[in-house]
Amino acid sequence: MNPFRGAILATTLSAVSMGVSASTLVFDFSGSVDLTFDPNYHSQQTIDEYTDIFMEDASYATFLGQIILPNFDNYLTGTHQVSLNSNGLNLAIVSGVLGGIEGTRQEAPDGVTWTPDDTQDGDSGVLTIVDGNITSFQWYAGPANEGIIGAYNSSVFDGWKTKLGEINLNLNGATDSILIGDVYFASNQFGAAAVTMVPEADAYAMWVAGLGIVGYVARRRSQKA
Repeated sequence: MNPFRGAILATTLSAVSMGVSASTLVFDFSGSVDLTFDPNYHSQQTIDEYTDIFMEDASYATFLGQIILPNFDNYLTGTHQVSLNSNGLNLAIVSGVLGGIEGTRQEAPDGVTWTPDDTQDGDSGVLTIVDGNITSFQWYAGPANEGIIGAYNSSVFDGWKTKLGEINLNLNGATDSILIGDVYFASNQFGAAAVTMVPEADAYAMWVAGLGIVGYVARRRSQKA
């Protein structure tokens, strides 16, 4: 089930029952995630094994998102670029491999939902609207030692000697908005995200130490010979 369905229904019922005059945009989007691993650190065999792990579950290669923008009737004509946390633009993003990376987590009878909020960890996000249609949405997670990536890397379990380096999300394409009551619904299925995985610092140290041990053993053997 779409994790945002509950939020959409709640928004619709609220808008219709209250009879508000200002319209609201509910924009759902989705895309795919490409995981890449550092060939300077991992052998090709390890890269293949990691890739196979993520290919086993289709959800690992996907993400879902939702944007809520109030007063959408102000954007029905002309070209507008609205940045996150401005003009009430809120965001939620859920990744199959990373879990909820933006938004507020809420327990619901039919499962967990993620509701857009205004406390974004991503460095930036811009929604482009042309004559009431969503033409693009861009979001950037930020540097590897801050925000989302820093939080994810600090929680990686010990057996996983790889960390995130960056997350990028870029959706393009225009989608018509459908008006129901005071809520405009839009969806855009054209999206791509790139997740670059880099080894953690202590893994580098272990690798260097391993090379030193191998060199020491080789030297001892040559001396005995």
